[in-house]
Amino acid sequence: MVSPVLSGLAGLVASIASVVLLYPLDQAGVLSQATGEHGGLLYFLLLDDAFRGLTSQLQATGFSYFVYFGAYTAFKGRLHAPWLPQSLADLLAAGLAGVLGVLLSNPLWVATTRLKIGKATGTGLWQELGYIMADEGAGALWNGVFSSLLLVANPAIQFVIYDMLKRNLFRLPQPKALEAFLAGALAKSCATFVTYPAQVIQTRQRVYRHVQGMDDMSLVDCLMDVVVAHGFLALYAGIEAKLLQTVLNSALMFMFYEKLLAVLASVHVQLVSAFRLRRLKRASSRTYAN
Repeated sequence: MVSPVLSGLAGLVASIASVVLLYPLDQAGVLSQATGEHGGLLYFLLLDDAFRGLTSQLQATGFSYFVYFGAYTAFKGRLHAPWLPQSLADLLAAGLAGVLGVLLSNPLWVATTRLKIGKATGTGLWQELGYIMADEGAGALWNGVFSSLLLVANPAIQFVIYDMLKRNLFRLPQPKALEAFLAGALAKSCATFVTYPAQVIQTRQRVYRHVQGMDDMSLVDCLMDVVVAHGFLALYAGIEAKLLQTVLNSALMFMFYEKLLAVLASVHVQLVSAFRLRRLKRASSRTYAN
């Protein structure tokens, strides 16, 4: 059984590595979601702000995936039972891990999204968090949390499909790099297409600034605003860049994750063995001394 901490660490490093490689694509998708425009992918990639918000994105992503991978591994172990189908156990574990990750990381993503599209007051993640709390109240840090909870379905679908492919196609606990890449790409493409409209609403809610005395923009209000102002196609604005980014990001992340997890598990076993051997030697030396 893999340690949740090791799984979380592998997820943290793998997610950061994949974000760094594909950040301009993610930025293009977020800008399209925020504006409702279907601008060409090349146009968004050539913008000067293609790397704006990268530092805050790395912090939010690393924390989110540390929580998610660690919690997912822990819940999978807890939910393992002979009477519960493995796919259902995986789905429940992914859902619970997603809810926990959303509740803990939503403030980081609110600040990060504003930094990415240039609507932030501060210049860094933690400074922006402070400005949001001071100007709009602590509640604003959870803007978009309901749409984020709906989007728990995204990683849940992704992880269930990924684990299903590992069990039924590769039949190995640790797939090869190419196998992990292909399984991750297929799993994420399915999850992204199904949940993309909710991602658009999530981005709009996160950049919405709370004004004292006015009601927050609800999920339904935001949905109607997008459809009325830009049409139904706006619910899929930027999906070209986002689908390319998320599929490649997920494929790379799972490939890195499996390799890192294998290395971390090996190092952990070696350290534990060395520690136990050292204790045995100490016990033996004390026995001889007596």
